[in-house]
Amino acid sequence: MTIRTTDSEEPHAYQLPGDKLDQGDIFFDVPWGLVQSPPVICRCPHGINVETGTGHFAPRDKVRQAFARGDGREIVHAVAFSGPVLVLWHGCQIDKFKEHGKGDKAFVAVVPILPLTRLNEVDREPTRLRENMARFYLPPFESAEGSLPESYADLRHIWPIRQASLMKRLATLTTTTRADLVAHLFTFLTRLSIPGDIICPSCGATIDADAILIPASENAES
Repeated sequence: MTIRTTDSEEPHAYQLPGDKLDQGDIFFDVPWGLVQSPPVICRCPHGINVETGTGHFAPRDKVRQAFARGDGREIVHAVAFSGPVLVLWHGCQIDKFKEHGKGDKAFVAVVPILPLTRLNEVDREPTRLRENMARFYLPPFESAEGSLPESYADLRHIWPIRQASLMKRLATLTTTTRADLVAHLFTFLTRLSIPGDIICPSCGATIDADAILIPASENAES
C-alpha cells in the first residue's frame, strides 16, 4: 500500500503504520463523543451484560446509589459520533498495559479528525497555518484502502477508548509531522510555545531547543 498526499504543495505528512499502535496513528470508523450533564445512567437487569438488549435509563439523581459501587463505575449514555481519529499517546505509554499484564483492559486517548469544510471559511486558513491551537491541521491523503479529505484534529475532544476498538488503521504521521503534533499539543495545553532557538542569558550564545529536550524516563507503574 502507498499513501499519497493529494495536495502537492504540502510536505509529505503520512507514512505506513508500524506493527504496534503508536502516537500519530490514524484510524477510521471509531466512536467518540461527549458525556452529557447530568449523566444518564443505564443499568441492565442482568448486570453489565449489555447484550441482553434491555436496560433501565435514568438521570443520576433518580438512580439509587448511583456511582456507589466498589469501583465507582456506572454505564452512562454519551452523545457519540463515528469517524476517523488520531492517537495522542506515545507508544511507550500504550505498551505499559501489556508490560503489566493488563492488555485486556488497555485503552488509549484519541481525538476526532473532522473535515476542514466543517469550519467557517474565515477559520480555515488559520487552521491550515496551525495558528489555532485547538485544531491540528491534517492535509488530505489517498491510499488503496481509503482516503482523508483536508481535515483537522480537534484537540478539545480528547476521548479514551479501548484499544480493541481500533481496527481500521490506514496511516500514521511521519516523524516530522508527529513532532509538530507534540509541539501543537503542548501549546494547546499550556498556552506556551517552544522557541526554535534559545538565547543564553549569560553569554548570549544560541542554543538549539532540541538540546534541552531529552527522552523522559518513567519508573512508576501505571
